[in-house]
Amino acid sequence: MTPGAIVAAAGAFAALALCAFLLRWWAAVRRLPAYDRPAITWTPWFRPAGLAVLAALGLAGLAAAAWASRGVAAAWVLSAAAGAGAAAWRRSPARRRAGLVRRIGAWERARPGEDPVARRQGFVLALHPEWGRDFSAQLAADCPDAASLARWIVRVEDQARVRPRR
Repeated sequence: MTPGAIVAAAGAFAALALCAFLLRWWAAVRRLPAYDRPAITWTPWFRPAGLAVLAALGLAGLAAAAWASRGVAAAWVLSAAAGAGAAAWRRSPARRRAGLVRRIGAWERARPGEDPVARRQGFVLALHPEWGRDFSAQLAADCPDAASLARWIVRVEDQARVRPRR
């Protein structure tokens, strides 16, 4: 490797590390109440300007990595794609349905003597108490098995963009 390639690889690493740091910082700041956030975040141009800076840093880092070594750039692109794919799989409705079917089965096995509709209603109320008794009773009555109940729960969560607190 030539000295220029080493400097380019180091610059690429620094740019991408700075991107990662800024993303983590912004995630931490977003969790704060508005009055506890830094004053710079109150301006209307902060978010678009921050996204532009992050995009420029990321592209500069990838360009420097590609200039230094095609293998390094390919590895970073592949790892980013794998990370995005893993995140999409983790949030996929099919995976959430399968997890709910397992949890519903465990809930029902823990309560063998109870009426099946009451068991399913209790599960829905435990998972989403904000949905109320009427809606959970309707869901429990309409869904004869764990798979259909899980399908409906995921559908309602996706429409409302609500995830239960685990």
